[in-house]
Amino acid sequence: MSERTNNRSDYGEGWDTWNADLLVSSLADNFVFDDPAMPEPVTKANMAGYMRGWKDRVKQLGGTGEIGSRDRVTIDADGAIVSWQNATDGLRTLAQ
Repeated sequence: MSERTNNRSDYGEGWDTWNADLLVSSLADNFVFDDPAMPEPVTKANMAGYMRGWKDRVKQLGGTGEIGSRDRVTIDADGAIVSWQNATDGLRTLAQ
C-alpha cells in the first residue's frame, strides 16, 4: 500500500475511534480543517487539542458532546471521493 493509502485509512480510523495520535500522524503538514465553531482553522499542529476540547466546546454550543459519524464515503483507487451518504440526506454521487 502507498503512504497516501495508509494515511487515508488512518485518517478515517482516527476520526471513527477518536484517536488523536492516529489522526494527527495521518495528516499532511499543510492540513487545514475549518470548523465554524472555532476562531482559527484547525491544523496538524493543533488537531490533538481540538479533539481534547470537543465535548466542552459542543456542550457550550448546546450539544450533547457525543461523538459519532453516520456518514459513509466511497473513495476510488486514486483517492477521489465518488459518493457521500449522509444519514439524513441520503446518497449523493459526486463523480461518475
